[in-house]
Amino acid sequence: MMTYDDYTDNGGVLLEEDYSELYPKVVDLIKCIIADKVPFWKQKDNLDDYGLDLNKIITLEIDFVSNNGGVDSFNGKSDLVFTSASTSGFSYEVDNSRLMDYHGVPMDPMVMSLIDSQLLRSGLGGMCVW
Repeated sequence: MMTYDDYTDNGGVLLEEDYSELYPKVVDLIKCIIADKVPFWKQKDNLDDYGLDLNKIITLEIDFVSNNGGVDSFNGKSDLVFTSASTSGFSYEVDNSRLMDYHGVPMDPMVMSLIDSQLLRSGLGGMCVW
């Protein structure tokens, strides 16, 4: 379990109350991602049981989610859903097709890479070669 002090030591910038609101949701998100990537017979009940160093990953994702909708992004109301706006004489469009998400929750691309790296190094993940 990561404390607020661990979060700030890893570069987290949120206030403790915002951290406390996002932390359990991000932990559940990371658990779901790992469950999708690890064979069912190697899955654990708690993140700590995997023996992975996930503090930096959790910190990055908390800050990323905070900047892209906060808690609302877990309810399908991410800021990344925005694609265009227009008024008389002005139009603005965003191509967010390259942005990552996990079931609608915005994901820091570096977080996904770090999770894959941790899983491969620990022997929990695998690579396919075609």
